[in-house]
Amino acid sequence: MTIPIFQQHTVALVVIFAALLGSVWAASAKAEGDDFVGSDVQAVCDKAVNVQVPVNDIPTDADQAALKNWLSADSYYGNGVKTDYTVARKCAFNERASGDESLFGGSRILMMIYANGYGVTKNLDLAIKFACESGGSTAEVERRVHHLNELKTKPADQPLRACIERRGLPADYCNGRVDVCDDVTNGEREEDCAQRASDIVEAENKASMHNFISSWPAEHQKSFEKLYNVADLYFGVGLHPENSAEMR
Repeated sequence: MTIPIFQQHTVALVVIFAALLGSVWAASAKAEGDDFVGSDVQAVCDKAVNVQVPVNDIPTDADQAALKNWLSADSYYGNGVKTDYTVARKCAFNERASGDESLFGGSRILMMIYANGYGVTKNLDLAIKFACESGGSTAEVERRVHHLNELKTKPADQPLRACIERRGLPADYCNGRVDVCDDVTNGEREEDCAQRASDIVEAENKASMHNFISSWPAEHQKSFEKLYNVADLYFGVGLHPENSAEMR
């Protein structure tokens, strides 16, 4: 059967439009609201969408079942458990498949794992793929992708542009270590990052304290822990202006 010329044109246009639309939605960087990232970042994300995760890095069904109630951030940062990047990666894939909503989870943890080469072969192409999925404001997604793409493309002995233009940036950042908090732009996310940093310092301090008193008699350890907790309450809470009236 011969299709009339105008119908052929209509069908062709529909097919082209559908293909273009599918391409845009499949590869678009995930930003909040209805905003779209710039064309340069979109081009990087369009390319990254086809990057494949190594088969051996993907958790098995048994892994998913065993870790379904675990949080990737706990194993990544060592929050209450031993740092284990393999467990963090497997949990992060679970979270990515289950909504991918947490700032410290899912695609964002995977981005850091592959950007830093923690428990896997370092792979900035994969890190960019997960950065494009990571969400946040348009500015945040753009900064994150630009940051990773610069790490990928710059000569190894050349410092990051931001570290040349601005003083006072963290040494880890300028040495190439990637963290999800490097590029946040939203006040609420900045507060989340500040709290996470505080939690990490607190955990490190408690670990140091326990190591310091580990050889003491048990009753002395208990007494010191009580003193430590009172001091932690005073210096950690009591000196905040909003709590000073209650402490007086």
